[in-house]
Amino acid sequence: MEVVSALGLLWAASRLFHTLEDVLTRVWSGHGRGRSLFLRNLIAVAVTAGAALVFLVVMTGTALAAGLAARAPDFAAQSVLWLVASWLLTMLPVAAAWVMFLLMYKFLPQEPVQWRAAAIGAAMAAVMWEVSRITFAAMVSHSAGYGSLYGSLAGTVVVSVWIYVTATVMLLGAELAVVLQEGAGTWKG
Repeated sequence: MEVVSALGLLWAASRLFHTLEDVLTRVWSGHGRGRSLFLRNLIAVAVTAGAALVFLVVMTGTALAAGLAARAPDFAAQSVLWLVASWLLTMLPVAAAWVMFLLMYKFLPQEPVQWRAAAIGAAMAAVMWEVSRITFAAMVSHSAGYGSLYGSLAGTVVVSVWIYVTATVMLLGAELAVVLQEGAGTWKG
């Protein structure tokens, strides 16, 4: 049963990246080069595996940094251990988001995308995503009253809003990358 579940999850994730490929191709040009179905599936599975790998690295790094931070109170706030842990807890999610956006912007569209444009768009999207994540978490933690109003649907509303915010951030970063690429035709990325 676990194998069937894993295959179902892989299929659903690859469909998500097929949709992202279509959306990002529309952002870049509106039409694609016409990748073969095999290549589209190969890219979708590779991006899915890459996303899982980045997720595992971030989770491991965050757990390691949290463990370091838990041991740090015994030392002064200026201790190297505390500084490393706090830096990891702050920068690791941003760096992971940047890598994910960069890979999406570079490899998912069916048009050639320059590295520099994709990197700058991904940097803006990663920062916007991190700010959105912190703001959204604060907003949700301060709006506990909606649970009594919406009941069990409150979780669905919160997830739907977060998906909308994430999609908006992803598209804004892609739009910036497109503008940079089109505005700087002399770039060699």
